[in-house]
This record gives sequence, structure tokens and C-alpha cells, in this order.
Amino acid sequence: MYFFLYILIAALGIGLGMYLAPKGGTFLNTQSLTKNKRKRQILTLFIDQEEITNNDVESLLKVSDATATRYLDELEKEGRIQQIGTKGRSVYYVATEPQNS
Repeated sequence: MYFFLYILIAALGIGLGMYLAPKGGTFLNTQSLTKNKRKRQILTLFIDQEEITNNDVESLLKVSDATATRYLDELEKEGRIQQIGTKGRSVYYVATEPQNS
């Protein structure tokens, strides 16, 4: 008797959870919006300065070195910035498209 009661409660819980769960991958959409916002913030650095560094991005976004590098790499692959230099402290980035002020 109790077995069926447990099954019924579990089924109701699962059904209610599925009904109330966010639809359409809300978490992934939020991540994508945050990433795009941060990339726009990086591009706004070019309004005031012609060259930016990884450290500039770290300071602006309050992120780690690896995260700043990842954002810069994505912007470079999109063709929006260009890396000058290959390694170390001499590396900086320039915009490949004009930035609106």
C-alpha cells in the first residue's frame, strides 16, 4: 500500500518539476548574453585608447588572466581586434573596426 503512495508522490514531484522548469535553455541564453555584454565592454576600451592589453581586460571585467585571454581570442577570431606581438608583456591588441564614441 505504501509503495503505491511513494510512487504517486514521486510521479507528482517529477511532473510538477518538469512543468515549473524554465523552458528554452534560459541558463545558456543568460550565459550568451553575459559573454556578449563583456565583449562589448572590451571593445569600448578602444574608444579611449588605441591599444589594450590582457591586463586592461582583467581590470575592466574583474576576471582571471585565462578568462581575459579567452575573450580576446574570441574577438580576434571574429575579426574585431588584432593581436600585435606573440607572447608575454609585449602583446597588445588593436581594433580592426572603428569604435563609435
